[in-house]
Amino acid sequence: MLRSPCTAQRSCSRPRGEYDWARSPAVSRPMHATQDTSYGYGPIADRARSHSTSMTRDRLRCVITSSLSKEPLRILVWAQLACAQDLELAKDEIEMIERLGSRDDCIVHVERDRPWAEIAVTIQQFEPTVLHFIGHGKRGSLVALDFGTGGLIEETRISPQRLVTVLRSAGTSIQGAYLNGCDTAQWAPHLLPKDGWLIGSTTTLADDLGGFFAPTYYQHLCDGLTNSEAFDRTRQDVALLTGSVGVPLVRWVEDPDPCDFLYKVFCRQAFQAPVLHESSLLDLGDALDGVRRALSTNALATRVDVVGSSTVLCTDPLDTELTASLKLRLRCVEFDYRQLRKEFPQVVQFADAWVLTPLEERGRLMALADRLDDSRNQLLIAVNDHLPADRQLPMISRSSAIHGDG
Repeated sequence: MLRSPCTAQRSCSRPRGEYDWARSPAVSRPMHATQDTSYGYGPIADRARSHSTSMTRDRLRCVITSSLSKEPLRILVWAQLACAQDLELAKDEIEMIERLGSRDDCIVHVERDRPWAEIAVTIQQFEPTVLHFIGHGKRGSLVALDFGTGGLIEETRISPQRLVTVLRSAGTSIQGAYLNGCDTAQWAPHLLPKDGWLIGSTTTLADDLGGFFAPTYYQHLCDGLTNSEAFDRTRQDVALLTGSVGVPLVRWVEDPDPCDFLYKVFCRQAFQAPVLHESSLLDLGDALDGVRRALSTNALATRVDVVGSSTVLCTDPLDTELTASLKLRLRCVEFDYRQLRKEFPQVVQFADAWVLTPLEERGRLMALADRLDDSRNQLLIAVNDHLPADRQLPMISRSSAIHGDG
């Protein structure tokens, strides 16, 4: 199940064999000042502590000094549970974050089901360093309560434009944003707080994973890790517990390292769905243009102009041989896209137009769709050869296999 408004992924039901993080007895026990929880909760702690001997005394001293000297982490939890009643573990997530508020280095304030129009005044009063959203996401927007017609409170979509005004307004105290729902990172370059960070999901997000990752990440922040170190450590915690390196959460900053930048260039809808599942092949064409620009300029921004947006710029140089190789493979993808657009313009312009394609022409359409799926996969394979194991991009299913023709 998902953290999306259609199904309960961020999930109220989990696949067979998947560990229930938030309901583990070890997870739900109170944290004590003398308890070593720096590696997460439950079985994670027992496994991860075996690796802790590699931490030097200097590293420990650095963590302790950082914890004593830094300002407390101030987390504003904006929970929209009335719009996400299928997220059974959201309350556990809130409870686990609230426990961190018992520490001297963390202050937590939780708001449940308040209208979005009141978030600005809440931020002004509490002055959080982190805004943490819990609920559903849909195509980059957040599902939340707000004032509607006649002043009545109703469910609505909080657009990326409205998010920008909250996260990037002048004088805001927010340094980081964690949007814990499905499809919340689609507009990440626009949403980044000034000189800050943003965590969101690129696709659907299981409820138990979403509920476990966030409090563990904040705990690592409180223990003195940077937001980059805390994110990577939490990914390692998940891998230790589940045996899986794939986590559909991404962390954005304005100046990523080359590896992270390359991952984000290709971790987008244009390289996730088969041709016959694309909602708009016109958008695919725009996205391919954006990939070429990103590889040429080391800069990445979303395609729709949003006031106050920021551009993600990789200031460290990308490997020139690698970018040249990727551009050649991208040229093959662009050629296959143009061929499909030339022979079947209606499929490019209208979603699901392939259904109206005459039967005698569907074989050719499917062949071109598969060719475009295959060329995109070849490009992804080349990208994955230069990414670490925990950042591998998934392959695209072939259109013919999806529709039973292959």
